[in-house]
Amino acid sequence: MSLSLVYAVRGFIAFIAFIEFVNALRSFTSGWFVEPEDVLKISFVQTKIFTQVELSKESEVIVSQLFGLYSFLNSSILIATAIFVHYKALVGLSVVVLLLKLFFYVSQGFIYKTISLAASFQVPVLFTLCGLGGLICILCMLESDFRSYSNSSSENDDLLKQMKFPKSRKSKNL
Repeated sequence: MSLSLVYAVRGFIAFIAFIEFVNALRSFTSGWFVEPEDVLKISFVQTKIFTQVELSKESEVIVSQLFGLYSFLNSSILIATAIFVHYKALVGLSVVVLLLKLFFYVSQGFIYKTISLAASFQVPVLFTLCGLGGLICILCMLESDFRSYSNSSSENDDLLKQMKFPKSRKSKNL
């Protein structure tokens, strides 16, 4: 049961990392092939994230690049965690990353009111909360696995106890 939970959380964290990577790409490339006067009309950050404020052309470029770098950093950490989920320090770092992302969205939505409380706020917060819950479960499982191995004599003895040998062995005639 616990192994299937690890795979489920691993897949969900990889999905969140993919979403963050797409956000980074969209933030970086939203104004590349557009006339300068049309940048704000199709800007990913202006139309999808910070919908409650009007950004100037200069500030939109800076905010897009900062949001893109932040999303790319989140994506890198989360994909490393999805691959190496058995490292407790990396899972802890991912918990911090998701807590910071949650703090960002909650502060921008409720305190500064720069993000509309519609789907552009609700979906990232919901995914972040689900990812946090999964990573905290993984941390608890890693802690319990560590305790169970630290009480035993050695890893080899534990593996030998788990292996099932047949009671009768037939000798092979050559």
